[in-house]
Amino acid sequence: MKKLIFFYLYIFLSFNLNAQGAITNISCSPANPTVNDTIYFFVETQFPSSDCLLMNSSFSINGNSIIASAQHCLGMLTAICNTTDTFMILPLSVGTYIFNMTLSSGFGGPLTLKLSFGLKLSSNSISE
Repeated sequence: MKKLIFFYLYIFLSFNLNAQGAITNISCSPANPTVNDTIYFFVETQFPSSDCLLMNSSFSINGNSIIASAQHCLGMLTAICNTTDTFMILPLSVGTYIFNMTLSSGFGGPLTLKLSFGLKLSSNSISE
């Protein structure tokens, strides 16, 4: 009986450890937005399991920090799954902003990855 319990625990933990995603790129559009533009952040992610459905995504703006998060539920098939999460940010005032992204994936306790992307917003354009 102990061997059976350890076997199931091993299988469960092995799948959880392999269910890690990665943030491969963060970009924004338009390339040089003004204070009148709506900004889109595109977060490209990759997972070792398919299907990698988006379960939940959200963002908030706190001062000059844009804090975004996405949670993906992974399937049982071992295949690379690439996906892009899109965040639409309404026009911002002049300033320097940091886009912080947290990616969670897997089963049980989520694996969390964080990546920051900085933008400087002026009255005429944003520069990276």
